[in-house]
Amino acid sequence: MPVTTRRAKLRVPQIQQYSPIGDDGYLSSELSDADDNTSDWEDNRRKGSNGPQNRQKKRPRVMKSTWPSRTKHRGANGQLCVFPTLPLDIIYEILALLTPVDLANLAQANGAFRATLMSPQAHKLWKAARKYAGNVPDCPPNVREVSWARFIYGRPRCQECGVVNIHYVDFALMRRVCKKCKQKKLVYSKHFAKRYPDFDPAMLELIPHTSIGCSSVRYSNPNSKFYWEDDIYAMAKIYGEYQLAIYQRRPGAKEALEKYRHERVEYVAAVSEHVNTCQRQSADLIKYRASLVRERIDKQYDAIVDRFRELGYEDQDIEAIQYACAANKDRVFTERVWTRVRPCLQRIIDAARCRRLERDERAIIDARKLLVRNAYDDYKQTLRPIEWIHLPPLQFIYVVPEFHSLIYTNLDVPLEQASCNEAATRLPEHISAFNETLKKYLLQGLIDHTAPRRKGKKVPEDYDRLALATSVFANNTGLVACSLDDVAAYLAWHETKGIHDTSSYIPMLEAQYWPIWGLTFQDRYWNQTGSTAMKSLLAAASLDPTTARPGDLDEMDRRFVCEHCFGAKLAHSWRGYITHHLTSHKWQKPLVRVLSEEDSATMREAEGDDRAGDQKMWSCNHCAVHFNNLQTRPVVEKHVQETHAINEPAETVDLFHAFPTARWRPDPQPCWIYY
Repeated sequence: MPVTTRRAKLRVPQIQQYSPIGDDGYLSSELSDADDNTSDWEDNRRKGSNGPQNRQKKRPRVMKSTWPSRTKHRGANGQLCVFPTLPLDIIYEILALLTPVDLANLAQANGAFRATLMSPQAHKLWKAARKYAGNVPDCPPNVREVSWARFIYGRPRCQECGVVNIHYVDFALMRRVCKKCKQKKLVYSKHFAKRYPDFDPAMLELIPHTSIGCSSVRYSNPNSKFYWEDDIYAMAKIYGEYQLAIYQRRPGAKEALEKYRHERVEYVAAVSEHVNTCQRQSADLIKYRASLVRERIDKQYDAIVDRFRELGYEDQDIEAIQYACAANKDRVFTERVWTRVRPCLQRIIDAARCRRLERDERAIIDARKLLVRNAYDDYKQTLRPIEWIHLPPLQFIYVVPEFHSLIYTNLDVPLEQASCNEAATRLPEHISAFNETLKKYLLQGLIDHTAPRRKGKKVPEDYDRLALATSVFANNTGLVACSLDDVAAYLAWHETKGIHDTSSYIPMLEAQYWPIWGLTFQDRYWNQTGSTAMKSLLAAASLDPTTARPGDLDEMDRRFVCEHCFGAKLAHSWRGYITHHLTSHKWQKPLVRVLSEEDSATMREAEGDDRAGDQKMWSCNHCAVHFNNLQTRPVVEKHVQETHAINEPAETVDLFHAFPTARWRPDPQPCWIYY
């Protein structure tokens, strides 16, 4: 029988007292209560390793705080000195109106409040507050009310790295962590032996586990077990103490280990049962959080509406921003936020106001638009006719500040043509700004198509790149535009059909709102596939992709054959081949052959006469006789011959097609030439 001394008998109780990792008996210290003098538990928890030392320094100052001392400090400034003197049942009635977070903050105000709220009599108070705030279950085993409230209703931050917007709470691990931290800290049960060969796998049954790994909750397997790495190390330390006591043959060591194991198994089972309860009631918590978010968003929206009312806008126009993203964000409304969101929201309201006035005061608005159109037509006639192709649409002119104020304000005062003519003197300035903004928008999309856009990134002014044939832009309707000139011509032609009203052009006044323009015009964007096909076509035609322009291809007027097509080959024009590749072989590498000049001439002869000549979209380039009165090509050619004495009129020199985007192109012809 081993010798037993008084010193040896005291060793086993020490191990039993050391068995809990923290004061609350939980494996992690994440849920330990904050100090009484701490107003923000999360900030205090994220402090450095010197936190416990700081708490020891601050605690004596808190212990001196009593109800009389609180009255002494605040009696001169407020009425809080009366609250502690009220009967306890009245205090409980007042506290019942608070949320769990408010109760947690109050419990950390001073020792008296903490003692009151942590007493057994306050359990119903906490329970009622949790039921109102999302129907949250009672605290887990060995977790206090303040810690539980902070954990559930705290800020959605990762407890490991501090990243925001982490709303999912793992009730089994009692942690709110991001996916990246889960990948670092979660340990799969089947990998435990390989990852920790020196640890006893038997201790895993003493640690709470979760069935949700790094993947989404819906892909979790209920039979999987994941453990938190810190919990494993903490349990290994305790388990090692017990094993050491057994190895040293201390009296009662085995019994102490069995007792601790039994307690921990019951504790893990209790945690699992509590997790099931939390998961069943998690829907109520999600709804509660959503209601809080909606309440904050509504409060911000009301503040924005009040600001626009102060600017003189009417409620029926302000309603247009009720679904705008900028007006429905969960944030604190400040002057900085107002400065940032006002421009985009104000344009939405202006657009709604335009639509309302065009509907309610249609006759007046149409009459004023006619005066503006006359002024714009007078300006057009001062230009060379071929320049009309790339001018901004008429609807854009209506929203230019000078003309917008003339059309949509002071409707009770008659508008004179002289006022519109005076405003038209600034048209060159606005048209130049329109062209510069269009260039920046297209160049931004061309540069950042394959690279992530950085905030505040300056767009290099490489405008010559937009004139190249490789700058291919397309939309979801199949229309293809090569170079900046084609895009400008597309905008001018597209709006002659009256698809969009004037209000659609209001967001186009500034460069940062042109992504909205891109959506308005059916997602016209730089097409990488089309650009790749164009490079292959230029290489086949022995042209340099870094310098070739659409005019060079028009001058060659060669025909191209797609090598992906089976059977009889079709000879396409260069524009026809790009459209063919985008519609038929979008996911394949371009394979194209160029026909010789002789074979191309044979194909052009097979195509017959140019069908575009029958379109009433031609104009003389020497005078404005066909302004707003476009004719067919034969009519215009006859006019040029008779009026301007040019026997053989040349396209783009003596006459031009006013809408190149809508021009009829020749149909591809079967090509029986093999080489």
